[in-house]
Amino acid sequence: MKTKMKLVVVAVLVGSLAACASAPDRAAQDAADYGAYPANYEELVTDAQEAVLKDPQSAQNKYLSTPQKGFMIAAGSSTPIYGYRLCLNVNAKNSYGGYTGSKLTEVFIRNGRVTRYRSITRDDQSLNKRIVDGCAPVMGRFDKQADAQGVLKTEPKGE
Repeated sequence: MKTKMKLVVVAVLVGSLAACASAPDRAAQDAADYGAYPANYEELVTDAQEAVLKDPQSAQNKYLSTPQKGFMIAAGSSTPIYGYRLCLNVNAKNSYGGYTGSKLTEVFIRNGRVTRYRSITRDDQSLNKRIVDGCAPVMGRFDKQADAQGVLKTEPKGE
């Protein structure tokens, strides 16, 4: 009985520590090194899908954003990792050959590597909330051009 109680206490403490990870302040985000802007993000997403999907060739990707500066905090850490986040809806075939339906997917890229690829699931509402929360700031942001540092280049209007 005491062992069971110790396990519960440890689980609560670990959960509490994970909840303590908070977003870095604006000054830290402004000064952060986000790495190179991933101009080849579609290729990187396709490569990541090769490792995750049952039938990656069947993937129908509908991009909901282009890569935007952001950060993630890896499980068990409180240190932010800076890079680029983008979101898309992915519909791909399962092992029975049928399409699974469009699923919101969050992709995080740092220095030309996909460091996180995760999609909405039926079973994990906590994960689903984190995906939706992660995608909310970038949804609908399509930048036509960005330089190597991810700084947007805008064309003058009406000239």
